[in-house]
Parts: sequence; structure tokens; C-alpha cells
Amino acid sequence: FFLVSGPVKMAQASAEAPRYQRAVVKSILSGDTVVLRGQPRGGPPPEKTFSFAFISAPRCARWNARDIEEPCAWDSREFLRKKLIGRQVTYTVEYAVPSGREFGHIVLEPGTAKEENITLAVVSAGLAKIREGRNTSPMIDELKAAEKAAQDAKLGVWSDKAEKNVRKVRWEQQDLRGFVNSFKNKPVKAVIEQVQDGCTVRAFLLPKFEYVTVMLTGIKTPSFKRDDAGNTVAEPFAEEAKFFVESRILQKLDVTITLEGVSGNKILGTVLCGDKNISTYLLADGFARVVDWSIGNVTKDRASYRQAEKVAQGKRLRLWRNYVPPKAPEVGGRRQFTAQVLEIASVDCLVVDTGVEERRIFLASLRQPPRPEGLTRPRYYDIPYMFEGREFLRQKVIGKSVDVCVDYIREASEGFPEKVCCTVKIAGINLAEALISKGFATALRHKQSDEQRSSEYDSLLAAEEKAKATKKGLHSGKDATHRIAEVTKREEAERHFPSLQRLGEVRGIVDYVVSGSRFRVLVPKENCVITVVLAGISCPRTGRNGAPDEPFAAESLQAAKLLLLQRDITLRVEELDRTGGVVGHVTVGSTNAAEYLVAAGLASVHASAKRYHVDRQLLPLQDNAKSQRKNMWIDWTPEVEQVVPEASAEPAGRKINFKPMLVAEVISGNTIYVQDADDAALQEVMDKLAAAFAKPPPRGSYVSKKNDLCACQFSMDKHWYRVRVTDIEDNMAEVHYVDFGNTEKVPMSGLARLPPGCSDLPPQAKLANLATLGDLPSDWADEGAEVLRELCLNRICEVNFETENVVSLKNPEDQTDIILELIAAGFGNPTQHKFLPCFDEYKQAKEAAMASRTGMWVYGNVEGDDE
Repeated sequence: FFLVSGPVKMAQASAEAPRYQRAVVKSILSGDTVVLRGQPRGGPPPEKTFSFAFISAPRCARWNARDIEEPCAWDSREFLRKKLIGRQVTYTVEYAVPSGREFGHIVLEPGTAKEENITLAVVSAGLAKIREGRNTSPMIDELKAAEKAAQDAKLGVWSDKAEKNVRKVRWEQQDLRGFVNSFKNKPVKAVIEQVQDGCTVRAFLLPKFEYVTVMLTGIKTPSFKRDDAGNTVAEPFAEEAKFFVESRILQKLDVTITLEGVSGNKILGTVLCGDKNISTYLLADGFARVVDWSIGNVTKDRASYRQAEKVAQGKRLRLWRNYVPPKAPEVGGRRQFTAQVLEIASVDCLVVDTGVEERRIFLASLRQPPRPEGLTRPRYYDIPYMFEGREFLRQKVIGKSVDVCVDYIREASEGFPEKVCCTVKIAGINLAEALISKGFATALRHKQSDEQRSSEYDSLLAAEEKAKATKKGLHSGKDATHRIAEVTKREEAERHFPSLQRLGEVRGIVDYVVSGSRFRVLVPKENCVITVVLAGISCPRTGRNGAPDEPFAAESLQAAKLLLLQRDITLRVEELDRTGGVVGHVTVGSTNAAEYLVAAGLASVHASAKRYHVDRQLLPLQDNAKSQRKNMWIDWTPEVEQVVPEASAEPAGRKINFKPMLVAEVISGNTIYVQDADDAALQEVMDKLAAAFAKPPPRGSYVSKKNDLCACQFSMDKHWYRVRVTDIEDNMAEVHYVDFGNTEKVPMSGLARLPPGCSDLPPQAKLANLATLGDLPSDWADEGAEVLRELCLNRICEVNFETENVVSLKNPEDQTDIILELIAAGFGNPTQHKFLPCFDEYKQAKEAAMASRTGMWVYGNVEGDDE
């Protein structure tokens, strides 16, 4: 039955000496009954209940019976527990009863000077009485003498105060959460009474004898379930896990429990025997898994849980016998790197410069504040605690270097781009953990089998539990919506302007950079977002409505972003411009934004600089940038320099230089895109695109943003072209084909990074207005555009640029004037233009069309329709 059996030499053995056996004491039921077990061989060992012969000890009250406890019962049981629990002992059987229960004696260290008969010891201590009946054993006289000595000494049950020596057990705890909180996460001494399964125990908390059921915090072992027939069925390794725990903590002497939380009617806690955490031992031996829902409640050395689990995974022990480790994710061949934070895109997303590229990274396992119901496209300050979360990140990391560890990569799916999810730290502080601890975000709940999670996920869960306990942020129940006005019109700006002027210098935060010299700025003191225009300078303009950028517009925009985006600035106000923009002077730290851009050759000094008294500061910086041929001054030569006044003058006369160009796109009845008819450089770019995308790239492998120059496959011919992203909404991008002029909406996942050598060539489609022609009435705009398409779309025409973006058109075959043909068809309304000698001919054609009720003149004069 047990590991060792056979005769054992006793101190005074005789020929009739009884047969002795050996076993391990598993638990103590009372002062006269124990549970013995053998040694494990390939699984949990057998066990049996064993009672001491000839004696009877007081009975302890039981939880399931709720019977009355007898005096000195706990002391009697404790006497045996301290002597026997977990020890290998020698025992002999005196007799057995029909039920199978065996009665006999347990002897410690037999055959030595320290030999001790436990039956005799418990009687000598006055914690058991001799039972009437069987008294034929030679040992009975010795027991009677011991009992008489205990009576005379008034020990144990023979004491005059024995009746008062009864425990007051609290079998049920009211208000479990309050009960747990009363211990303040401090360890309390305990006696483990029962092990239900590998992660659930019942225990008495000392010294008040509170009876509790405790689930081990942060782990889950296999358990026992009932089948349809009501039979108990053990999950794989459930029996082994239970024995593992029993053999280490059941009724052991040096056990403490730290109560850490509540789950249903059970308490979450960590059980230690001495300084050994039973949970980490279960994990390291493959008997348990870490569970996300409670790991955050662990109050001490939480990281050791995952480390212990990894040990079992690495050795493929038990629960992990079929474990296959996931492949470590990388970005650009690196999993860990240092990056500079360029922008806080949202509470869970940063734009960083990795040293190789700019890219978006997401905080792993973090969920940003939820969007309120009813708001389809809210700004960040409309969402409770989104503003606070962004401000926390902005103040902590914008413009600074952070340490990035790539935890997992969510592949592009259902129109959503790929997401690189990382743990991001600054000075050792985990940004996700800090956000969650302040209640500005919550931890994302993963499936238990999902290993794509933060490498410090347990810390995030713990931070959320603390935030809940202290009712911070999202857990406070308070409304944190910010009422901030978006100032977009002049009349709105006029209401805020007087107070901005009175303040003199205004603190603001640059929320968005429109161009090198124009920004959207949040002014906290005024609770508004205004447009700010840098006084005294002019920056290259980015293209609008599909028009190309001016040279160095992108560089100017990028420099302004790096200097100002989401930075604290000081604004000194001058005036309002005609669109409602606040013209003023901006400094960030000690750097003046206008001076910085002019010195870098990314802005020119405007004639208004003198009016704003900044010309003396800016002009020397501009002269220096010119002399060093910086950026926009790269082709500057002193001989051809002309002074540009504040208002541009008209050219002295008309210049005629008709050349063949392709009309690539018709935007409206008076606006087109033209392209050089024979452009070898463009053809070279097209060839590179075709070669690079002979095998299309994975969809979603490239994440673009507004104003990006990238590649896209045109929906009609399936060829790849250069495009600029003009707008993004709901994972759809509006793109402008920069070499042909047309626009299209495509999925974000359909965009791709331009191959090397394809971005240097300027956009080849030039936006042009037809000379003298104004906009058509709205009722006729579509029909007028269609007529113009019939006349020239996708045809080579003779084109003369009357000004930078105004053209005349001729049919190269018969030299007919296409503008004149459009007017004659009733879809052109010429206005005065002194450089065109044919203007009178245009007017005559218009009058003829009106007279014949042709085209838009079918109902007479329509010039006032849209007034």
C-alpha cells in the first residue's frame, strides 16, 4: 500500500513485536485521527484514514456539518499538526473495524533515543482520553498512568478552564470586498484546511478563525467537472496539480495568505509557505497558466508569474506539451529601437521617426477612451478623457526620444491597415501603464489563447485595477467633455480677437500644421481653436483641389511640423486677415518660428514685414539663406533677382509661345490639366512603376497620411501611377493623380510606397484656367464640362500660357481656337482680358450664341442665376 513496509526494529522489540509500516502524514482530522498517504509513483499516491487505538480526542466543528466544537479540540488537533504534518512516520495497526478504518499507533524515530509514541504523547498532554472498551493491549497500563498524570496536573481537557477553550469560528464573511480590504494587502497567517483543486483552497485565517475559500490570484489549473450523469471527471493534470498543492501547503505550519481581491463568492489571494509562492511553483512545473482577468490583482512580484510560465513553455511541461512559441515581430529587421516622437495621433497612437522612416506605432494592449454614442466624427476634446490622455502624452514625450519594443503586428484586414503594436517607454516609464493608471485609457482584453499582447500586459491590468479602486479618470463617473469652439470664419474670429489682443502674449498649443506659415492653434484660456498666420513671411503653398505643390512646399510644411506641431507656443497678435486667420508672431521656447523658416530657406520675407516691424530681423536671415543657396533659393542668382512688391504687378505685355501639350483632364467648363506632349522623364518614371509593381505589394503594407506622395493602381486600366493623398475618411483615401490631373477615391490598403527614383520628378499635370472664361452657372456646369471634354480631352493641343495658370488653346490641325468653339457652343462667358486680341471675337461669339439660344443661353440671359 505504501512506499516502505515491513518489520522495524524498536527500542524494546520482542519476538512478538507487531509489524510496522511507513507512510507520510497528509493531514490531521482531530487529536486522534490522521490521513496517511504513500509515496507518489507516476501520479497521486493512495491514502487512508488512520485513528489512534484506545483513545478519543475532542472533535472540531466542521464547516459542512456546523456541529458544536468540543473543548480543547483545536489544541488537540494542533498538537498533532505541529508534530506530524508532512512527516514520514512509522505506524502499526492494532485492529480494524468492519468499515475498514484501522486503529493503531504512530511512532516517531523508532529505534533511537528520540523515539516517541504519539498515542502516549497526546494522552500525556491531556488532549485525549482513554476510550472504554478494548483494554487488552500491554500498552494500556502505560496510557492510564499518563492520563492520571495529566489529570493531576490539570492539563488540557482536565483543566478547570477547559470548557472555555472553544474556538469561535466565523464560517461566513459578510461583505467580502470590505473584508478583503480590511487586511490592506498584508500577509496573514493561515491554516489550509482543504485543497479543492490546484488553484482553490479553503483555510482558517488566524488568529480569528475566519473561514475563507481562496482562489490563487493570477493563475488557473485544470479542475474537476461533473458529467451529464453527475460523476466527477478530472481534466488532464487536475489530479496531479491538486496533489502538488496538497503536498506543499495542506496544513503546513508556515503558511501565509495575502488577500488581493474578490471574484463572486470567492476571495483572490496569494499563498506562501515560508517564502515560496505556490503559484509560481505551479506555473514553473506546467500545472497552471497565467490568467489575464486576475493577474492584475497580484500585489507582489507579478513579473515572476510570466517568467515561471515561460520556463514551463520552454521545457514543454504538462499543459504546454504541445506549445509552439510565436515568432518575434520586427520592424525593419529590429524589434527594439529608439525613436523620436513627432506627433500624438491619438491616445493609443504615436507618429515616430525611427531613424529610417516615419511611421505610426500603436501602444500595445491599450484601448483609448470610448467614443460617446451619437457622435460620428468627434474631435478628441469631445471624447471624455481623450483630451487629458493626449495632453499627458504630449507633455511627456513630444519631440523626445523613446524606447520602443515591438510586441506584435496586427495584419491589415477589412480595409484597416497594418498596426505595429509596441511597448513604449521614456526614462523607464511605460506610457501605456501610466495612461491606464491615471484612468485615461483601459487595458485591452485579449483571448486567453491570444499571445499577441503587450510584453508588460500584467502591469497594464494591475494599473487598471488601481485606477478602478481609486476611481480615477474613466472610472470616476464624471463628465470630462471639453467645450472648445472651432473658429473657422472671420465673424467667429472677430468675437475672440479683442480678448487675444488684450492678453498681449497668449499661450497656445499647435494642434495642426496647415502649411509652413499657417497653423491651427488651441488657446486654452479662450477655449477655442484658431488659425494663426506667421506675420511678415510667405511660405511655398501646398496644392489645393488637386493642384500641385509649389517647390519646397512639402519641405516647408515638414520643417514647421518638426518645430511646432503639438508644442507649447507663445503668440503675439497683430491683426486678422480676410479669412479670419490671426496674424501674429510665434515662438516656441526661445525660437521664433518665422526667423527659423526664413533662415532655413523655406520662407521668403513678405512686403508686410516692414508693417509688422520684423523686416530688420528677417531680411538679413533671408540674405544669408540666399547666399548659401538653401532650399527654395537653390537656383537664385543676384543678376536676375527682382524685388517683389506686396501686390504683384501685371506683366508688361502678352508673350506668345504655343507648344504642343496633352489635355490630360477636364475639371470643369473652364479648368483643365495639361501635360507636356513628349516627356521622356515621365515615361521613365512610368517604366519604373511598372517594373516595381509587376508583382503587386501586400495590401496594407504601407500606411499613408494626408499630403503623402505615393503610388496607386488606377481603377480603370489597373496601371500604377503617382498620386498625392488629398483626404482620408473611413479608411478611404481621396487621391490626385499628379501627372494626369484626375482624382479618385481608393481604399487606404491599395496605396503603396513610391519606388526609389520616382519622387524627384515634379508633378507633370499643370492646372490651368481657360483664358477669359468665368465659372458656368451651377445648372450648366456639368454639361459645359462635357462639351469641353469633347473638344479637347486626351488630345494634343497647342497651348500658350498667358499667365502662370491661364492658357489659350488651339487645335493643332486647323489652328481653330478651342475657347472660341466653346463660347460658340453656348458654354463660355468671356470677361475682359487685355492681352487677348481675340477678345472682341469672343464677345461676338457669345452674343451670337445668346441670340440663337444655344447651350446655356437656351432660356435667355443666365448670368444672374447664381447671384
